[in-house]
Amino acid sequence: MAVAACGGAKPGDPALPPGFADRGVPPVELNAYVYADLDYAVSVEVAAFGGPADALPFAVRRAEGAVAAPDTEQAARFELDAAWQAEAAVSWLDEQSGAWAMADGLVLAVASEPGAWADEMAAGWSLERRETVESRYPEAWEALRLLPEAPPGEPLAAGFVRNAAAVADDLAALTRADAPDLKQALGLARIDTIAFVVYAERPGALRDGATPDSLREARVGAIAVAKSRYPALIIGSLTNRFAAQLGLEEAEVAGERAWRRSLQGRAHLVVKTYGAAFYFAVAPTAEGAEALVASVIRSQEARA
Repeated sequence: MAVAACGGAKPGDPALPPGFADRGVPPVELNAYVYADLDYAVSVEVAAFGGPADALPFAVRRAEGAVAAPDTEQAARFELDAAWQAEAAVSWLDEQSGAWAMADGLVLAVASEPGAWADEMAAGWSLERRETVESRYPEAWEALRLLPEAPPGEPLAAGFVRNAAAVADDLAALTRADAPDLKQALGLARIDTIAFVVYAERPGALRDGATPDSLREARVGAIAVAKSRYPALIIGSLTNRFAAQLGLEEAEVAGERAWRRSLQGRAHLVVKTYGAAFYFAVAPTAEGAEALVASVIRSQEARA
């Protein structure tokens, strides 16, 4: 097992959401990006777009999110069912101080505040000026290729985070994850780029919206992967310190060594390493997180 781990994770042809690899990203410098396509419309409360709480929900077919600076430079793009929905959202968001929004047919683009970066994002999205993740962010694409071909669920969303240690605190706050010392742990392992995919075993359960109950019913989980900048041969000596930093306890998954912890009972985390590659699986249940890691193990065995 130790010899296999030192060999490192092997790339392959991972399961990704439809269109993710071909669609690409706007040619703007990003620190985080996520693309979601469930292949059907999902209900989203209009309050998320600044609308009245009693209005009928919008139907979102595809979504993208982009971040350059977590505090000031954030943007999102939604493909809706009707042009009037995009126009209504723009009128609501225009009334909010600091908000920026643009409607272009069925497309709604929003940003945390106006400025040169938001204008670049809008131009990239409206004119469909894009570059593939592989060409624009090769380290993120290399990490994505380490994810499994046959996860226990349909891929719904995918993305990446760059300069991970620098934005770790913001990521933890956004996900409400109870993972103490995340920034220190990522810094300890010298992890810069993280790639991830979100899966659902029962994606149809999300049609009426992504609520805590529907997420549990859909059996949503995610796998993130990152490669340390340390040589694989010395990762073993760091693993126990890394696990202690995140409060992980040792476990066995599919006959191999892993680490796990509960995140305040809301979710479960399982970590597995292959040489310099760190895999993080998160799911509502411990069994779900272990099933995700088991798919990684099967994938790596098949690529050997």
